[in-house]
Amino acid sequence: MPRKRAFKPEPPIHRFHVRLLGGPPAGEIGDVWRDIELAANQTLLDLGWAIPPAFDFDDDHLWAFYLSGQPFDSKTEYALSAEPNPFTGEAPKRAEDHTLRGVHFPRHEFLYIFDFGDEWHFGVQLADKSNDLTPGAAYPRVAASHGKPPPQYPDWDEEEWDDEDEE
Repeated sequence: MPRKRAFKPEPPIHRFHVRLLGGPPAGEIGDVWRDIELAANQTLLDLGWAIPPAFDFDDDHLWAFYLSGQPFDSKTEYALSAEPNPFTGEAPKRAEDHTLRGVHFPRHEFLYIFDFGDEWHFGVQLADKSNDLTPGAAYPRVAASHGKPPPQYPDWDEEEWDDEDEE
């Protein structure tokens, strides 16, 4: 959950184009994206917390960025939790420790995985930087939006669950 803190945004403002790539629902997701703006002195943690609510998702799950664009690439991973991987023992970089100003973002789209159980995948790309602060704006903020995201939790057939309980 994002922390409440006194915050004075510093330029440049980073505009990220975030596309919903896939998740648990079967079928086509469609063209669903958001442009999210953050200040240079905000962190990858702030970006990570901004993405789920921009798509009407709950933000109560683990997540990580993979700047290579490859899922679970420990060399380019910035995560909410810096717990070591139980299989490799490698610990990711903590998103909280890296301001946007200090991160070298790739030119290509990188990956954000939200909820390691359901694995919602988002493509993230730094689209623009601007020295113009919007007066009175609270960053991060959704600057542009397109498409309706699917529900975070697909509807489960209640009868199917009831039948399993009877067996």
